[in-house]
Amino acid sequence: MKKIFFAIMLVCSLLALGAQAVHRFPLPQYMCPVYDGFAHNYINVSSSGAGNTGVAKLGGIDQVLHNPAAYLLDAGVLAFGVNAKPEVSSYDKSDDAKLSAPLPIGLIGVGKRIGSETGIAFIYSVPKSIRQEDFSVILGQGASILQRYPSYHLYQLSGNISYHRGAWHLGVNLHNQFHVLDDIIFYRTFDRVREVAYSLRPELGILYEAGIMNLGISAMPEQSLVIDTPYESYDSVLPLQVSGGARFSHQNRSLSLEAEFKQNSAMSDDYKDNLILRGGYEFRRRNNIFRLGLIRSVGAFQGHFVHPVNTTASADSTFIWDNIPTGGEIRETDQMIITAGYGFEHKYGSINVAFMQDVIGNAPMTQINLGLQVYLSTFKRKELLQ
Repeated sequence: MKKIFFAIMLVCSLLALGAQAVHRFPLPQYMCPVYDGFAHNYINVSSSGAGNTGVAKLGGIDQVLHNPAAYLLDAGVLAFGVNAKPEVSSYDKSDDAKLSAPLPIGLIGVGKRIGSETGIAFIYSVPKSIRQEDFSVILGQGASILQRYPSYHLYQLSGNISYHRGAWHLGVNLHNQFHVLDDIIFYRTFDRVREVAYSLRPELGILYEAGIMNLGISAMPEQSLVIDTPYESYDSVLPLQVSGGARFSHQNRSLSLEAEFKQNSAMSDDYKDNLILRGGYEFRRRNNIFRLGLIRSVGAFQGHFVHPVNTTASADSTFIWDNIPTGGEIRETDQMIITAGYGFEHKYGSINVAFMQDVIGNAPMTQINLGLQVYLSTFKRKELLQ
């Protein structure tokens, strides 16, 4: 009888959302590409200022996350990066909640050449972070509030090996990904559902130097992912991602043009595949580097969605949820992001800052980055030891 009651309530809720088809998320809500516009962290500071380009750029350890073949440095290096994003209004029209990204640390890495043609690198990074502020349930006729902060963080430990010979550069990344979910939203339950899922994702990259032009491509194949929770089992995939681009350099100037394809439709027929276009410009004056860029992307989904429901809830507690939305409507999430950055190189390493701003989105993302790279040889200098 209880299941029939909940089924009727769910059908009524779906009818209230309108005649448009209702989407059920293929993975816990904030893991899905619907929220990538805010959840994605642009953790390579030097590249984020130049439109997040870097597939065809040879450079320091942070380039590994654009193309496994792009790490080319004569000395070992220690890299550290932080990124901050102010909270924005939720993409969900029916909810006044805010979205935030509370973890500022974006990247910590160390790398070194191990031969005349080979380099290795190890990087800790946080490619995605998002938290809803908050998903509250009122208890005791308003006497108290049960607060939930649904969140998703992707922690990544990456190992890289690259081979360089002449104009050719080859590389492989092994990304150990830990998907940490807290307070997963389920309708009609007071349980705090927390899950951690692991995935191992390989990434291959090639970069070729042809005079004033570099060409680069990297690919990360589709990977299955299963997440079992007490109320729903998700059997989905992490989609294929392919990036390619060209970098043109002349004297102290360079221009990068890139495209990235994400096969979001592999996760759900409701999702659109995404083609992200990026452009970046760099101008070098002695030890100073000035950067500008542009990123254009199209959102994966627009329309109604519904939260998964706990069908075993006690009928005595169902009235508490009467004022809680059973779902919502995702607004358009297309983005046009303008970027600017500055870098300064010195004998001990480099320091970079970047600013990014979405100018057309319904929940416009702003990100500020700071990055520092220090050559490992710095710690052996006599003047530092005295």
